[in-house]
Amino acid sequence: MPPRTGRPSAVRAADVLEAALAIWTTEGYHQTGWREISDATGLSIRTLIRHFHTRADVLMHGVPESTARFRNALAAIPESAPLHGALRVGVMDSLPHDPLHMSLAARSSRLVDSVPELSAAAHRAYVPWRELIVSRASACMPDAPGAVHQAIASAYQTATLTALAESELKVSEGAQRASVEVALSWLDPNRLSSSSDC
Repeated sequence: MPPRTGRPSAVRAADVLEAALAIWTTEGYHQTGWREISDATGLSIRTLIRHFHTRADVLMHGVPESTARFRNALAAIPESAPLHGALRVGVMDSLPHDPLHMSLAARSSRLVDSVPELSAAAHRAYVPWRELIVSRASACMPDAPGAVHQAIASAYQTATLTALAESELKVSEGAQRASVEVALSWLDPNRLSSSSDC
């Protein structure tokens, strides 16, 4: 166990997430708590709770940054651009840009996919992310019902997170990004309409 040397000057969320994922993967999410994370990180339980509030928040810490990257990417794409192309570029840019954080995102998605409580937390955390898609879809398809805009947003979120979860065991650099890219390509209306499998 790392020694505690008083209150740390900073808490690196990625380090906490990496330690927590190692524990939850081997011991189970519901079988472990703040004490185990505290022991693994050398941070006090009080410090952990002050920064993350809930254990689910440890897994969701990267969502606001992902949403900000998504927002910036969409803002740089003209509204006249085809919807799927704009969303594909935006989603890909919302992903972490370095291998470590990409691997953590994939491992987190796999855990979230297997724990209903975490799936519900992810649904709440990704509301602003999905709203970016709803807004873009509404501008591109103003005559479509709101339910359609919501369905598009849900489809892109599901495809992204499921592809990440399925790619968790891939170790080659870029494998997780490639898995998401492939999944998103199947949401292209042109590809769907021309598929020979239908």
